[in-house]
Amino acid sequence: MNILKNCALIFCMFISYNAPSKTIDFIEDGYLMPASPEIIALAENAAKLFDFEQAYEVAAPKKAGLQINPWNKFIAAGINPQTKNPFFIINKEWFKTLSPDQQTFLLGRNFLMLKNGVQPLSVKVIPFLFIFLTIGLMLLLYWLLGKTNRIQNKWVRAAIAYAMVFVCNIGFLNALQTKAIQYFGAKHDMHIIQLTIEKTQSKEAAIQALSAIDLVIKDDLKNGEQFWAPYATLFENYANELKKSSQE
Repeated sequence: MNILKNCALIFCMFISYNAPSKTIDFIEDGYLMPASPEIIALAENAAKLFDFEQAYEVAAPKKAGLQINPWNKFIAAGINPQTKNPFFIINKEWFKTLSPDQQTFLLGRNFLMLKNGVQPLSVKVIPFLFIFLTIGLMLLLYWLLGKTNRIQNKWVRAAIAYAMVFVCNIGFLNALQTKAIQYFGAKHDMHIIQLTIEKTQSKEAAIQALSAIDLVIKDDLKNGEQFWAPYATLFENYANELKKSSQE
């Protein structure tokens, strides 16, 4: 009897392992359409490799989808606002220019971003920290102004404190917040990239895939697409960091 139970268990595990990935049909809209069977098959293989167990959708961008979000030129991942399912947007025309190893890396990177979070907790917390910092700075300035004999009216002190904090925000606090978000966001991205490479065992494919994205971004910038300005060197930096680690 135990032998029969063990055989049944092994059989169930085999069926479960070889079961198709939990892809859900994407409902076409004005910007996106269902991905081709070829792309869906690539996603399913990557989902197995990266142990992604959630149900997900795979879409392809229409012309309007490329215009509304330049990231759709490549591969993007997120949560479908209509169905609340994880979903991927893959531009087949660009994606097919990559080698299979590069495709696997980019699919895996996006699967792991959904598993580990597109943004780290630090990036989500930073805006609130700066709000508290701004409030604290305003209260400190209000208190310091009250220590002077010349400014005793509380409304005048509050107005002056507010104006000083406003100048500080324009002068350096907003830029500091942006830099902090970019720094911790990039650290998180590199962590995801390293986790992806651990699965694919191909750092060279990762470098080439990241460089391919960087090439398109730089070409678009030359043609006046300012959307990419904050990302002008982002993927180049990722690729260079991987190259540097390979040489060490």
